[in-house]
Amino acid sequence: MTAIAAITLAAALASAVPKPTAGWSVLYTTPDRSSAFNTVFATGGDTWVAGGPSTIVVQSSGAAQTHKIDGDVSYIGGTAFGVYAIGSRGSVWSIDGGSLREEHHLPGPRRTRDPMTLDWLGPGKIAGRPGVLAFGTALMLFGAADGTWTPVAEADAEPLRKSLLYDRGSEVKGCGGRAWIPLRDPGDTGFLACGDRRTYVGGISLQRHPRLPKECPRPYSAARDSADRMVVVCDNRKPWLLVETENGWAKKAAPLDVIQVHTAGSCTFAATARSIWRTCDGDGASRSPR
Repeated sequence: MTAIAAITLAAALASAVPKPTAGWSVLYTTPDRSSAFNTVFATGGDTWVAGGPSTIVVQSSGAAQTHKIDGDVSYIGGTAFGVYAIGSRGSVWSIDGGSLREEHHLPGPRRTRDPMTLDWLGPGKIAGRPGVLAFGTALMLFGAADGTWTPVAEADAEPLRKSLLYDRGSEVKGCGGRAWIPLRDPGDTGFLACGDRRTYVGGISLQRHPRLPKECPRPYSAARDSADRMVVVCDNRKPWLLVETENGWAKKAAPLDVIQVHTAGSCTFAATARSIWRTCDGDGASRSPR
C-alpha cells in the first residue's frame, strides 16, 4: 500500500471504535475523531512513535505525549542518525526520546496531500557524505548529521528514487508484478514479493524466504523481528496478518484494517485508523482466527 492509499484508508476509517482482538492490547487511541494514524515505528516494547494528520504521538519513559503539528505525517523511520517523521510540504521532524524538533518544511499549506509530500526515509550518500535521504514523487532531501536538509537535484534524485523503490528484484528470474517494501532497518534492506508469491529479504543480495499463501497475493506492509523472521500485512482487509515460522507462514489474529506494522524485539506493533496496538510473543497463538 502506498502512502497515498494509507492516508485515504485512514481517513475513511477514522470514525471506527477499536474492538478487542485476541492477543493484542490497545496502547493508544486518539480522542479526536478527525485524527488518524498513517504510520508507527517502535524501538522497544514500550517505546514507539506514531503519526498522521496534524499529530505525532511519542511513547517514551512510560508516558504517551501527543504533539500537535502543522502538517501531516506519512512515514516514520530510523537511521544511524536518529528517528525521523516526514510528511507534507517536505516536512521533517527529528524525534529524540519524548522531544520533537521540526528540522525542515517548505512554505505553503501542509494539511492536505501535496506534490511535495515525503513518503520514504532511509540512509544514503551525496558526494560521498553519509546522511539521510527523505523523498517522495517530486522532492528528495538530504539530511546531514547537523540537522540541516538540502534538496537533491532531480537529475540525481530520480535514479536514486528508482533504485531505492522501483528496481529491486529485477535480477530475480520470473519475478513479475513484484512488490518491494523497504524495511525500516538502519541498512538499505527491503522485503520483495514476486507475482508468483516468492519472497526475498535483503539489499544488494537477496535471501529467499517462504512463498506467501494464496490469500496474500500482494502484501503492503512488512517488518522483520529480532529473529530475522518477517511479519507481513496482506491487501485483503482480513483480521489477520502473516508471521513467518520455521514451517512457512502462519496466520495470526490482528486488529481489523491494519495500516502498517513494525516490530521491536519480540513485539509487533500495528497502526489502525485511530489506535496503536501491540502483541508480543506469548500474547496469542499464531493461528487463523475463528
